[in-house]
Amino acid sequence: MGPFSQQKLSDRGEIILSQFSAAEREALLRNPSAVQALSTLAAFSPALTRALSVRPDTAKWLLLSRSFENPMVCEDAPTILLGLVGEKPGFERLQTGLRLFRLQEISRLAVRDLTGRADLAEVVETLTTVADACLNLALEEAIRLACEKLDRAPDQLGLRPIIMGMGKLGARELNYSSDVDLIYFFQPVPTEDKNPPVQQAAEMIFTTVSRAMSELTEDGLVFRIDLDLRPGGKDGDQAQSLESARKHYLALGQPWERLALLKARPVAGDLEAGRELISDLAPFVFRRHLDYTAIEELKALKARFARERNARVARISAGHSRGRPAVDVKLSPGGIREVEFFAQALTLTFGGRLSHLRRPDTLSSLKALAAEGIITQQDADELSSAYIFLRTVEHRLQLKEMTRTQLLPKGLPAMETLGRSMGHENEPVKKFDKELHAHMDRVRIRYDQLLAEPGGGDRPGDKRAAQVPPGWVTRLLDNLDDEEFSLKILADVGFFRPESALAACRNIREERFLPDRLARYRRQLERLMPVMIAETASTPDPDRAILHLERFLTSVGPKAGFFVLLEENPQLVNLLAVLFGASDYLSGVLINHPGILDSLVDRRAARLVKTKPVMFEDLNTVLGVEDDPEIQLGIIRRFKNDEILRIGLYDLLGELSLTEVQDQLTDLAEVVMTRTLVLAAGQVFPGREFPGLPPLSAMGMGKFGGRELSYGSDLDLIFVLGLGRSSLKMEEAVRLAQRLTSYLSLPLEHGPGYEIDSRLRPSGTSGPLVVNPAAFAKYHQNSQIWERQSLLKMRPVLGPKSLGARMRRLAARAVFEQELPADAVSQIDRLRQRMAVERGQLNPDTINLKFSPGGLVDVEFITQYLQMVHARNRTGGLRATSTRTALRALVRHGLGPEGLAELIPAYELISRVANRLNLIYARSGDATAYTAEEIGSLNLAVTGPDPLISLEEAMDKVRRIYDDLFSSGAAHAG
Repeated sequence: MGPFSQQKLSDRGEIILSQFSAAEREALLRNPSAVQALSTLAAFSPALTRALSVRPDTAKWLLLSRSFENPMVCEDAPTILLGLVGEKPGFERLQTGLRLFRLQEISRLAVRDLTGRADLAEVVETLTTVADACLNLALEEAIRLACEKLDRAPDQLGLRPIIMGMGKLGARELNYSSDVDLIYFFQPVPTEDKNPPVQQAAEMIFTTVSRAMSELTEDGLVFRIDLDLRPGGKDGDQAQSLESARKHYLALGQPWERLALLKARPVAGDLEAGRELISDLAPFVFRRHLDYTAIEELKALKARFARERNARVARISAGHSRGRPAVDVKLSPGGIREVEFFAQALTLTFGGRLSHLRRPDTLSSLKALAAEGIITQQDADELSSAYIFLRTVEHRLQLKEMTRTQLLPKGLPAMETLGRSMGHENEPVKKFDKELHAHMDRVRIRYDQLLAEPGGGDRPGDKRAAQVPPGWVTRLLDNLDDEEFSLKILADVGFFRPESALAACRNIREERFLPDRLARYRRQLERLMPVMIAETASTPDPDRAILHLERFLTSVGPKAGFFVLLEENPQLVNLLAVLFGASDYLSGVLINHPGILDSLVDRRAARLVKTKPVMFEDLNTVLGVEDDPEIQLGIIRRFKNDEILRIGLYDLLGELSLTEVQDQLTDLAEVVMTRTLVLAAGQVFPGREFPGLPPLSAMGMGKFGGRELSYGSDLDLIFVLGLGRSSLKMEEAVRLAQRLTSYLSLPLEHGPGYEIDSRLRPSGTSGPLVVNPAAFAKYHQNSQIWERQSLLKMRPVLGPKSLGARMRRLAARAVFEQELPADAVSQIDRLRQRMAVERGQLNPDTINLKFSPGGLVDVEFITQYLQMVHARNRTGGLRATSTRTALRALVRHGLGPEGLAELIPAYELISRVANRLNLIYARSGDATAYTAEEIGSLNLAVTGPDPLISLEEAMDKVRRIYDDLFSSGAAHAG
């Protein structure tokens, strides 16, 4: 945008020059930039020109000293203001000094703005700084005057005042004629006097501040004060204690107050107490999970704003020229208010989980929303450009008479002047109109799409398909009370247990999860229920799907906005049906913890595979700057279950390999452990700093050590402390390990945690929870063969790399530098048989994929025995903790019995089947077994057309190799 230029001095400019001496006038006229400054100001801001004409000293400071050439240094504002007001000025001098300071800085800013020297960021920052400085000095003087009147020292008033800036002041977005939205708070403090006049003093202080700022004097005013956003609105007390404010918001807070508090900022007084209040109110403002009823609250606010806007536009249109429609750049469709609400609504919706989105100002909020993928970069760019343009127009309108207006002028001359001020010298009205409406159209389209009602007409780019259920669903729902008819329909469309499905349909119809006060949502349920039932019928297991759907709706309870979400995201109905029909495990997680539903619509969850660094980044993002330990723990747990839901869904959809599933589950466990360790250390050792991570190491064992975790796996761990350079003592390390274990496994509303198993440590449960390397090495000098066998899976998962590497060397020494006993084969086989009896509890009618002959344990024991035999003097992957990797290395080196290569695909298939069955049936524990029917119904590409036959063939191969190796002993090892 080019500068507004009016080189010829108008009569208004001459009025200012008339206050100059002849030499001063001549000096100004010799300077082109000063002439431009004066002519521009005179042409476009009659109000400021008049004010400067009666303040010649300020005019000379501005024009002769060319103060307009440099911006105000915000840090210097309090000092400049104090110089104008003086020490202990008294009320009248305070008022005069505040207004002189405002005139001086706004005149400088106006010239810079109108001549193109200042952008929008400088304008709003300068205006905000002026308001902040004036409020701070006004509060200081108000406290001093109150002390004089009450004859008390400041520390005997019994309070610390806080001025909370709201709206544009809080967001540092003030315009030239903004009201200053404030809330006056105070913090009572104990004094020697048991009856200090706290409320009286507070009222006296804040009344003085309001008068100092907004009382109209011969010098005008500083800023109008608006207190309507205080707790209770216009009916609330002018000054309120922090405690009463907390109680109001947390017990009686309204949706509009959530929106208002987005921009709250303490601007004067006890700033730290003000910041604490904002922190305390975060749970009220930002919901930890997507609360779908809150979507309805935002819709209601949007509708209210629309009514207010329409009424305002109707009023201004009534008195406006017929030839040109009235346009209010703030309230008209596509105006400033819509950009602000767009950013605020999305910030409220997602800011609970993503604390870095909590930006009070509009432009940085849009930028953060785009960076997170919640809106597109094009949305952010076009809305930001529109906001900057519209705010600049607003400033031009207000500068004319320094009035609070956003309405475009009626007359053509005024519009031409406005157009030129916006950089259009030729055809200013036509070009300005074109630019204005282009920006407002872009805003209006996006605002209309925000929280739009379903069925409101397709929008460009809207990919939602019409949700038209098949005819059988309509017939079913019209005849649910006709049992015979309904059962036949359900059986015909694929329900194997139509009686149970009919009961579920009837329960859903009863809407027992919708209380009478939410009866208006029944219409949405009536539209959705046919679609949901049809989706469950299309799943491989419709009986499971419809029962889970019923349980889920009951679990969600009276969060009626959930139905709005389903209508607006029809793909979510299909996704829920897939999940409910395919996985008891994931369904159970979602039913028991419905708060994590929003992860299904979170754009960040759309990545098929996440690496460990990406998981760390995502977890750090959702943790943000949160410092409450309990909330942090909940966020970490919520993140863990969101990620498991993501992995499980892609697994069910057949888009992940077994390796990708196990790698991601393992990486997720390590990320969660790492962040939880930091949290635990902060609680066990408050105030204690550790360079990097706390020096507690954890070695993964079993499936965790082998990077072979499945859904619901325990984490087998050995905690280690290297005593050499550690900043922890052993007893401190034990406390830290205990707290870490507790945090990882503690039941929380955010979903299940990890079960921690540390029994593989030296001496098992009778040994110390944390060991040091020397004790570990000493113990394994005489450990049993099964204990040394378990060390093959040991892998550092947490702690210093050097200590992890040392522990790996000690484990390798224990396994490979000791001779195997002569009866090693029989010892290992006896252990395997005892495990099958004691832990597998085998049943001839079912298959235990872990302990049945030819199961996963057989593959692991074959691999581990061969590792102990052949990896003593060889590397090349033979000492890998992963069973698959070690098997491939053995085959590659030509080691082990004949046919060993067949174990690799067999192990892959059994593992994949076990993983999928665990996901479907949510069974856990060593005794978990499945019937032939359950296995045969699997729909899994790797198993071929008959999953049961493929599984039995794979297990037969494993059993033959196991029997050959362990019946013939070490002779066949090579």
